[in-house]
Amino acid sequence: MPKRLILFDIDGTLLWTGGAGSAALRLALERVYGSADTLDNYDPGGRTIKEIMDGVLGAAGVSQDVIQQRAGEFHTMLVAELQRLLSNGRYRVEACPGGWELVTTLAKRPDATLGLLTGNPEATARIKLVAAGYDPAVFCAGAFGDESGDRRALLRLAIQRSQVVTGETFDLSEVVALGDTARDVRCGQAVGVRTLAVATGGDDHAHLVAAQPDHLYKDLTDLDTILQTLWN
Repeated sequence: MPKRLILFDIDGTLLWTGGAGSAALRLALERVYGSADTLDNYDPGGRTIKEIMDGVLGAAGVSQDVIQQRAGEFHTMLVAELQRLLSNGRYRVEACPGGWELVTTLAKRPDATLGLLTGNPEATARIKLVAAGYDPAVFCAGAFGDESGDRRALLRLAIQRSQVVTGETFDLSEVVALGDTARDVRCGQAVGVRTLAVATGGDDHAHLVAAQPDHLYKDLTDLDTILQTLWN
């Protein structure tokens, strides 16, 4: 069979944090920048953390200089708040239906390479994956939301890193971007890779249909069909 590079989004695609991710984001913004009020009117689905910071804080009047100067402090606080919230028992992180089974099955296939394409910073991505029962080591490489505000740039970076790690060259037709929002779909379309959308996250079925992904599933439970789709 032909090889595949499958790049997974995390939130709403592989797992749910039960609100812990959003709560940690709000607390970190408030404690480092003094405000998170504009987050109430902001749709973070499919966006990178850098894009979210620029949008939310810019709307609150925080300058780009201040955003950048305190970004390191913010990311440290974000990790600390997420760890604290997950340790207090109020939030339950769980794998989305079929997610763990799909990742585990793909990780055993010699013709599949797994990577991450997420709006999370790398540290919070790993915390969430472990909390949901995933082994982060099965993802050979990834691109993360603190590296760019442009998800298309992250997709290209994830492909490049996967090629370096594996020594393989992946044609765009061999790459599948798997996510739960229309922004995830449009990102894959803009770069020219195949797109697989799953309606377990930020966007409902109608929004995902309108984005016209190559494939759309209600969740990841139909393992045999999804595997056939990935290699067709």
